[in-house]
Amino acid sequence: MTTTTTVFRSSPIRVATAALWAATALLNAQPSLQIASPASGASVQLGQTLNITVTASGTFQLVTILSSNGLPNPQPEALASPPYQFSISIPSNIQLGTYYLTAVGALGPGQGVSSPQVPINIVGNGIPTLTAQPASINFDYVGDQAPLVITAQFPNGPPVIATKSFSTTYLSVNTSVATVNSQGIVTAAGPGST
Repeated sequence: MTTTTTVFRSSPIRVATAALWAATALLNAQPSLQIASPASGASVQLGQTLNITVTASGTFQLVTILSSNGLPNPQPEALASPPYQFSISIPSNIQLGTYYLTAVGALGPGQGVSSPQVPINIVGNGIPTLTAQPASINFDYVGDQAPLVITAQFPNGPPVIATKSFSTTYLSVNTSVATVNSQGIVTAAGPGST
């Protein structure tokens, strides 16, 4: 039995070409940011502290967190080097609902990168007493609309608006008279009472 062995020898040109491709890939890699914590859709209770961790590929001059709908500014407001860790104290009187976090990094003058948005849900602690305003709605025409405002009173803390909370569910007993959407907008559908 004869065994044949083949030896592949790398030429200096092949090695240099491979190194050039690798260097080009590294140079063309775009810096990026990702919110590693909290997880998308995480729930945070009123009055708690939300801890945020951002991971980065690339070098940034500053990294900060932008939040939607009136969440307080993070502490610290911006960081010049990793680890990129922030915290937000959730007020006990903020409206319940979904808020969005985005990490933003400055690369240089006029250059920046944003992470994908991460939704978080602000929730209460305990079983609330709910009230709706207005208590009754009189419509004149089919298609008329009116918003509801839902207030939640939890065992501890001040009353908070829960109209857009993911835990608030709306229901019309008779949808031929009125419908209500997930945002608490009531629409007249026909004559009657419901």
